[in-house]
Amino acid sequence: MYTKSNHRHRGGGDGAQISPSSLAAEAWTAFTPTLTQSGAVTVTVTRARYMLMGKTAVVQIALIVTGSGTAGNDITIGSIPAAIAPLSPGANTCIVGVGMIQDAGTINYGGLTAIAPTASTVYFQPYNTSTRIGANPSFALAVNDIISCQLVYEIA
Repeated sequence: MYTKSNHRHRGGGDGAQISPSSLAAEAWTAFTPTLTQSGAVTVTVTRARYMLMGKTAVVQIALIVTGSGTAGNDITIGSIPAAIAPLSPGANTCIVGVGMIQDAGTINYGGLTAIAPTASTVYFQPYNTSTRIGANPSFALAVNDIISCQLVYEIA
């Protein structure tokens, strides 16, 4: 049970408090992501911004599809800002957030956002499976589909 007398601030374990200025984040910075599903897919960027806090990046992305993709292929977002730290040896993926793909007029695909070992793109993975959205379940991105995600990862 929390009481003021047993509360310990984050810090060195001695009760010392971390200064809020030591946790200060940079301002939000806009960027331009790319979207692919076999080839480049044109989009309207409604939100693409990131903030750095020490060696941590927080990224928010919202896109409206204005082109089309190719069914049976992974849906990926590239040009992610701030280089992602290399994965541990032997790791083939790293979950970095959550996202949703709204297939206009049909269904919403929610899932995890993950990075591949190359650490240059993010893909969408349904919960409780190792498949990638776009390939399985297989569908093609089309006009008015909406893609959104939030990522948090360690930068190189």
